[in-house]
Amino acid sequence: MSEAKQRAIQEAWILEQLHASSEGVPNYNSDGWAKYGSKQNSSYFNQLEEKQWLGYFFYRPKSLEGIENNNGWIEYKENGIGYLDIVYTDAGNIYPYAVYVAYSSINEIQEVTHYQPIQKPNKPIY
Repeated sequence: MSEAKQRAIQEAWILEQLHASSEGVPNYNSDGWAKYGSKQNSSYFNQLEEKQWLGYFFYRPKSLEGIENNNGWIEYKENGIGYLDIVYTDAGNIYPYAVYVAYSSINEIQEVTHYQPIQKPNKPIY
């Protein structure tokens, strides 16, 4: 698990615990799910995302929905990877067009942190 993903999961669970005034952060897996033997019915657990698998109940903060694939975003690590279809910058901006990233930045202020490739559509049949 990447350090950034681990930090996002840990921060989400800590925030949930602060809102619930509970003690401790539960043990969770690489996608943020905490395992419980039975369904939890308190109002706190009603605020969490729930799934059942192999007879166990798993809970995680709703803010982690989509963490399995980072909502389709790929972390940008290398300089000069060429044309990107959509980029996300450290300033929180999304640029929805192809941009050439030669020096890992769009301008001097915003650095590209993630990108999301767009699949080229098929040609029309008629």
